[in-house]
Amino acid sequence: MPEVTFEDCFGKAIFRTICKYKINSILEIGAFNGDGSTQVIARALQRKKSSVSLTSLEHDPERYRELVNNTLEFPFVSAVNQSSIGKASFTARNFEIDVWNSHYNGLKSQYSEEQVKGWHQHDVQVMESISNGYLEETNERWDAVLIDGGEFCGWDELRLVKERTSCIMLDDAYKAFKTYRCRIDLSNDPDWVEIWSDANVRNGAVIFVRKTLKKTSLMERLYMGNFIYNILNNKISVFT
Repeated sequence: MPEVTFEDCFGKAIFRTICKYKINSILEIGAFNGDGSTQVIARALQRKKSSVSLTSLEHDPERYRELVNNTLEFPFVSAVNQSSIGKASFTARNFEIDVWNSHYNGLKSQYSEEQVKGWHQHDVQVMESISNGYLEETNERWDAVLIDGGEFCGWDELRLVKERTSCIMLDDAYKAFKTYRCRIDLSNDPDWVEIWSDANVRNGAVIFVRKTLKKTSLMERLYMGNFIYNILNNKISVFT
């Protein structure tokens, strides 16, 4: 699956959301090498007048090194070489019950059971070697969180960040397992509202905000307007 960029609908929606709402601190779970969603988020934050921060998590050492190099121009980005969660928080342990036959499995339409089982076995082995993850070691809060990490960790990540943020952006939310349950949970929560979704981009993506999250001022959106207009000539609007 290609990374999230300005070229796809989800990347544009992320950028627009950051500009439209009072979002200055962001946690990115699953930064990969920093060439995708990291760039979208960083460039949106870069235009804010207030102090901003982006914490980007990447567990793989090689991709982490690339992430560091790809974010050198953004002094407000903190790259973290750590898993989001540890083995104590990982709940998708039984493949048949917790994953394949789960009501929240959107993988069946695209992948065979054997293929998904292989992914799961690998991730379970990795999780067994991780005592604690970043989310278990910090009490930090963020204005927004992007969940786009491991295929079988999305629900556990949401459980740890839901009460610590006011905006949640979910990748792989329809035709996958990763954040399928997260989408259902937030859809049924009266404190949250869906502001954007597309079931067909990538494996489906969606953005939720708390009903209490405030928007940026019209003047600030005007300040950012020219920059947004010029990004790849795609005319991303911050007024809708």
